[in-house]
Amino acid sequence: MKANALLDKEEPAMDVKEAAKIAATYTTEIETVMMPPEEAKSFLKSSGFAFESVHFDDDADCWRIGVGFVREFDREGLEGLGALSNIIEQKPLQGVRTYKTVVVSDDSGEVVAYE
Repeated sequence: MKANALLDKEEPAMDVKEAAKIAATYTTEIETVMMPPEEAKSFLKSSGFAFESVHFDDDADCWRIGVGFVREFDREGLEGLGALSNIIEQKPLQGVRTYKTVVVSDDSGEVVAYE
């Protein structure tokens, strides 16, 4: 009987690419709210933005999308490290990445959490 329960599950309303685009757009908007618009436009590229994980939560009917990026103020904090700069060049910004989970409702397409 469990096999039938799996077959009865509805498919998500949006596909993984749609959910990922919503997460990227929301992350850009929230992380650049205090930036001038010209700087905000380049956030995804300049921050090293990447999708870390994407998971559809059947029970909550939502997408959980892990994203990672480097905030500008974290990047600036590395400038005073002097002799350690060679290590940083070899493994750039490792350890200063910010990780967030963007939760997107499958029904509405709205972001319901940014953790």
